[in-house]
Amino acid sequence: MDTYVLGSAFLELYPKFLSKRIKESNEFLGNAGGSATNTAVAASKLGLKVGLLSCIGDDEVGKKVLNDLRSYKVITRKIRKVKGIRTGISFYEYKGKKKVYYFYRFPGYSDPENYMVLDDKLAGEVQSARVFHFTEATIRKEERLKEVIDFVNKLREKLVVVYDSNLRLDLWKSKKDAINASRKAIEISKVITMNEKEAKVIFESNSLSDVLRKMLKMDEKVFFIKRGSKGCLAYYDEKAYSAEAFKVKVVDDTGAGDCFSAGVIFGAIRGLSIEETAVFSNAVAALKISRPGGLSAIPNLNEVLSFLKEKGYEELAKKITKPRTNFAEELFPAP
Repeated sequence: MDTYVLGSAFLELYPKFLSKRIKESNEFLGNAGGSATNTAVAASKLGLKVGLLSCIGDDEVGKKVLNDLRSYKVITRKIRKVKGIRTGISFYEYKGKKKVYYFYRFPGYSDPENYMVLDDKLAGEVQSARVFHFTEATIRKEERLKEVIDFVNKLREKLVVVYDSNLRLDLWKSKKDAINASRKAIEISKVITMNEKEAKVIFESNSLSDVLRKMLKMDEKVFFIKRGSKGCLAYYDEKAYSAEAFKVKVVDDTGAGDCFSAGVIFGAIRGLSIEETAVFSNAVAALKISRPGGLSAIPNLNEVLSFLKEKGYEELAKKITKPRTNFAEELFPAP
């Protein structure tokens, strides 16, 4: 197993024609969704062996979610069906250029992710992987936060722990709770991905340079900061790196950050340098936003390699094309 991903799995619906609002639409498309789900599918389409750790309701919607995941070769045997609970549903639409989400997950009715059992047995099985990835959705509830922290602490000496912030402040009781929980997640992780806005919230500063100074004080951690059209920044071992964004027409940015995170996981496993990982992750995200829809719009590895060659990164594409060997002994080695 290359990586296990812990997080939510639900059904995500959106207007067939993204230029229309929900209230104007009679036709909708849908697929399995959630940050962890998107990351798992993206990593699988990049050729990694991926298992998703999650819960769904014991219903027809849950069966649809499982079918979608399996169609993209995500291993689902650690997804628990919770009897008497419905699978969550979300919608999204665009109001002009702004995307808006509507989540329908009600406590005790359609919140299966809160029934995840993170015990020693599961920890032992997850340790067989190279990378463990978890998302902000797993730590939103105070009672779940301690359980997740304890679980990750059992893993961190055995594999690379990647945390994706994906911060949704509107789903937290308070901003203070979100910041405190996020910092605890960062503390136990080796690699952290977040966007610029999230970084400023978590590190409580409106200055990106001030955020950088705070990050560089955190020894032995790798930070990737997603900046949309400005590309990304990476911080590791008291050094800063940057990678420009690829210029593409933005059609639908759903899951772009999750695709970027999948690129980071890929880079860690395939032994790419931090600069190569940043470029590769930008490429995966760029291809995703150039297409409408959810999982089907996530690029596969061949598409990413062709895109890199087209953009002048033939050597990086060539390096990735080489036959895969064992897990890289050094995380993000120098090129």
